[in-house]
Amino acid sequence: MPWFAREAISNDAAHRPVPITMNTTLISTDMYPGNHLCVFAVQRSDCLCEDDGVEINREPRRPDVTSLELIGGPEALEVKLCSYDEAWADIFLHHRGRIREAMAGQDVLIEHIGSTSVPGLAAKPIVDVVVGVDDVTAEEDYLDQLLAIGYELRVRERGHRLVRTPERDVHVHIYHRGDVAIEEYLLLRDHLRRDARDRALYERTKRTLMTQRWEDMNDYAAAKTEVIQAIKARARSSHGL
Repeated sequence: MPWFAREAISNDAAHRPVPITMNTTLISTDMYPGNHLCVFAVQRSDCLCEDDGVEINREPRRPDVTSLELIGGPEALEVKLCSYDEAWADIFLHHRGRIREAMAGQDVLIEHIGSTSVPGLAAKPIVDVVVGVDDVTAEEDYLDQLLAIGYELRVRERGHRLVRTPERDVHVHIYHRGDVAIEEYLLLRDHLRRDARDRALYERTKRTLMTQRWEDMNDYAAAKTEVIQAIKARARSSHGL
């Protein structure tokens, strides 16, 4: 039997159930324009969802890449942690506007993620943005547009693309809309915004790691994994997930 989830519920209308395959791994909620509470059941390979009564089943336009392409090779971690800066939220809003304009006519999700999205949390001064698109393999739908407004391609890997500013102070992560990776980013962000104890733990972890020299920024990110997983486990537990 398939699973069923109601994708959109508003104060004045109820939308019909959407079938979700048994590979579905996470259900989360968000608010959309028109005061609609949307509940997403997501899976990494595809997303069955519904918008105003229309069921959508998106298949990749082509097979995705199977290996990591890291344009420019490994880079040492040069930046240091900074106290939270309210300007980071404004920087996100500025880039959200640029991305929306560049991808006008497309239904994209754009969210502020990472440590700069959490008030009160020290962070590297690099603003992370996640963008959800219909099909990450269809680069012709988004990549040229983003490169045309000044972003540069840094990462191409299965299910994920990364572009960034030439100054390397804004990273834009691109996934299939509905990819579980997006939900994981938002789960961590929202929990850290609410939970002062885990926010302090995460900051202590980062400060400890930053006492070392990292020849590859990816190694620094990997070193935080254990703590991040523990924090996300508590976040799921607090939501009964």
